Amino acid sequence: MNIHRPNFNQAAHDLIIRREHGFQVDHIGLCVPDTEKGVGWLEDQTGAKVRLAKPKPEQWYWSGGLNIAKDSFLEVVGPNPEWLKFHPIKELFKSLPEPQILFWYVSVSGFEAYQQTVKAAGGSIKNIQKVNLDRNAPGDARFISGFAGSGLVTQRPNIIQWLGRPAGFEDASLECSLTDFHIESPQAHKINKIIDRMGVDIQVEQGPSKICITLDTPQGALTIENEGIALQGAGMILKMIKLWLGTL
Repeated sequence: MNIHRPNFNQAAHDLIIRREHGFQVDHIGLCVPDTEKGVGWLEDQTGAKVRLAKPKPEQWYWSGGLNIAKDSFLEVVGPNPEWLKFHPIKELFKSLPEPQILFWYVSVSGFEAYQQTVKAAGGSIKNIQKVNLDRNAPGDARFISGFAGSGLVTQRPNIIQWLGRPAGFEDASLECSLTDFHIESPQAHKINKIIDRMGVDIQVEQGPSKICITLDTPQGALTIENEGIALQGAGMILKMIKLWLGTL
């Protein structure tokens, strides 16, 4: 698919995998203050089963997943109750008053090649993580990931290349599907410049900060909508300090 927009990075676009729901969306992060309760809430809302493995002691987060297309899922992610040390994002999740979509990922066929095309277009990928690359046990999530710029901004995409899917992913049933994915921001023009350099064909519309998805579920259409977050620069540091002080 060729996208005819000025300065659109077609080379990067060609490396992004489009899932069967029709969007360049691999997975969406529905963040919750309590993972088990968040999974229960989503099951009540959809009438579908959310897969949830036991928490891993070495991870600060604990997440489950609801398939929304082949190889695409809504991730329910919250704090790991077995992780007793401070982690800023864990404390952020604990402070949420209700389930909220705070991030989303596109999947690429080759991370290094994609990173090179983005750099050539004047973009950058930050906070690159390489997880379990030296392991090949069945069920281990193995991937390379990064952010489209500094900080965590809900309206911007994150990037992932899967080298191994989490346990239970292929066996999970497909009871729900993503039918709409919509983003707004008062800085839409600025964010769309970043998105075009990343080769993502989803556009942010001008308006109040918002991310909204609609799912087709056994219980009918379900829309989840919230404002999102922007953790960047001095504002991010101040937010992290406040979260840390709240744990004392």
